[in-house]
Amino acid sequence: MCDVCSPLAAPADAPVATTPLPGDIAGAIHSAVLELRWPLGRTGLTAMLRGSMSAPRSAQRSPHFGLLAAASQADIKRWIQLLELSGALESFESDDGFRLLRAVPGADLPRIGPPAAAGPADEGLFERLRAWRLERAREDEVPAYVVLHDATLRELASAKPENERDLAAVKGFGPTKLERYGDDVLAVIAAA
Repeated sequence: MCDVCSPLAAPADAPVATTPLPGDIAGAIHSAVLELRWPLGRTGLTAMLRGSMSAPRSAQRSPHFGLLAAASQADIKRWIQLLELSGALESFESDDGFRLLRAVPGADLPRIGPPAAAGPADEGLFERLRAWRLERAREDEVPAYVVLHDATLRELASAKPENERDLAAVKGFGPTKLERYGDDVLAVIAAA
């Protein structure tokens, strides 16, 4: 039999090679977009950075293809959105009507670290954030998890963001939650 009909089995103990995330994720994404020959939209850029074969062919030939393969698709989307919010990436419409992204040269980049980059959570701050969340959930008449999940509170308690840009880098804080709860959360953290 040829190897098409009977492919060679991969060794069971062979480790799966994954490239670690770069130390400066924001800088890596920004430079990848700057160096693109053809602009991409959010979905294409996410696929390229993730190393997905659904990325456009031009993106698959990029030296940055698979740059963030160790990250989840949701994290990459969140990081791209954070770069857009900070003004490092801007959206524009092509002549054909496609929404694409381009990098703004010399833009001030937000701090984006790997998800586990922060140290252990400050338990006192975590409890203060939980108390704030419970009070806010009662005001809004929604369950507490709708305001913020415990995982987000833990990440907040370990990262201790000092401004909206740092707060937006925390998983679970998109533009809506940032607008709705950002000032309150920063006040709780500052008071700790």
